[in-house]
This record gives sequence, structure tokens and C-alpha cells, in this order.
Amino acid sequence: MSPSIVTAKNRRIKCMPFGPPNTSKTTWACGAQDHPDMRPVLVADSDDGLLSVAARGDIAAEECSTIAQYEALLTKIAGGDPVYRDFKTLITDSGSDLLDKALREEAASGFLRAQEGEGRGRKLASRTSQDELYQRDYGIVTTRMKRLFDRARSLPMHIIITSLSATHYPVIGKDKNGEDILSPDPDSVHPLFTARLGVNLRGLMDFVWYFYRDVNPDTKETTFKFLTQEHGPYKAKTRGSKFPEAIGAVSSLSLPEVYDLLIQTEGA
Repeated sequence: MSPSIVTAKNRRIKCMPFGPPNTSKTTWACGAQDHPDMRPVLVADSDDGLLSVAARGDIAAEECSTIAQYEALLTKIAGGDPVYRDFKTLITDSGSDLLDKALREEAASGFLRAQEGEGRGRKLASRTSQDELYQRDYGIVTTRMKRLFDRARSLPMHIIITSLSATHYPVIGKDKNGEDILSPDPDSVHPLFTARLGVNLRGLMDFVWYFYRDVNPDTKETTFKFLTQEHGPYKAKTRGSKFPEAIGAVSSLSLPEVYDLLIQTEGA
């Protein structure tokens, strides 16, 4: 393979829409099906949340309820499996749900190992439940998820990984009982991943956009918008030399419109 000139046209979109539930992340992502350069679309469905796009009748999906299934799908795509050869866009819906399942799987496995160890008379650190184990940032799970998302990103396709959002409130003191007092204002609103994985993913993706509902106080009409650049605690970002200014700090463009604007502003 010989070198080629880099242009926006021969690059693929690598985007992470994140936000609260019911902010049209999946619907927006599946809009890729409406652009000839991005269709057909394949959804790696981890949370059975595709009812919002079912009426379209043109979105292909494959169940990935475990990271093992997700890894198998990526392997088939990367290996040139003819079933997946024509797909131009892969949507992982959702990345945060996949991580949640992986952490719970590891917590359940760790809990069983702890129970078996106690049964053999071993004195282990206090591990009373799966929920307690779940609170840990499992290094193995984080490393595996980072590897899989990195592998997805390297596929010759447009890659979209959706995520719920997480809000972090800093500790500003202690009460009389020694409990933490949290600030009423968050210092970070970010994709719902473990801290280490979240930083890695935000580095991997070209666009990390926060989706939200904007309700008109007079008409009560709801508009779905997304924040494209970091603002206060919101950890959004947009790469490019001219595209970030063109799309603006807040946008309501459809994905096909975003793609066309990207080609128009960053095209050679």
C-alpha cells in the first residue's frame, strides 16, 4: 500500500455522543444511514435500546450483550467477513453499557473467587458483596475495553460510540459526622466510563459531544442539541482546523449535515 494525501474525504468520523438518557444520541447516530458516504450502518447493540429507530426499517443491528460478543464482532469485521464487508459505519450503542456489563461480570467472578477462597479457609480482604467489588476500577476490564475501543477506532469505517453521561461533584469539606460535603456545582460532566478509560477514550475520538434537551419556556417545544466544545464542567471537544468554528459551540445539525460540513471545511 502506497502513501496517500490526507483529506477529510478519505478520513472516517470517530465520534462519541454522550449525555443523559432520552437525548436522541442513538437516533442522531443512526442518521448516518441517510448519507450515501456513511451507509449502510451496523449497530452493535448492547442495551436493547433501538426502539427509537425501529420504525426506520433500514438499520441493521447485532446483539453484543457481553464484551466477548463485541470482540468477536470486531474480529469478524477486521478479518473481512463478507457478511460485514459492505458496512460503512459501526455504531456501538452503548459503550458505557458495555463497560457496565463488563464490570459486573468481573465483580461476579471476583465475588465467587472470594467465596471459594473463604470456603478453603483463606483469610481475604473484606469483600462482602458484588456491589462492593463493582465500585473498584478493575484494571483488567479497563485495559480490555480500551483495547477493544481502540480496535474499533482503527477499522476502515465511520465509528460512533454512544455513552451516558456522568456528573462529578467535588468534596468541599466535612460535616460534623465526618462525612464529605459535596459542592452544589459539578466540576466535570463526562462520558460514563471509569476515570482512566474515559481519559483514554476522549483522546481516541475526534469528536466528543454532549447531547441535551433544550425546552422553550414559552412553547414547551423540545429541541435536541449538542455541545461541541468544552464549556465549564462539560468535557466536549472537536478536532479540526476550520470545522470547530464552522459547527459552533452548540449545534443541532443532523449527522449527515455534520459530515457534509466537515468535508466542506476541512476538505483539501
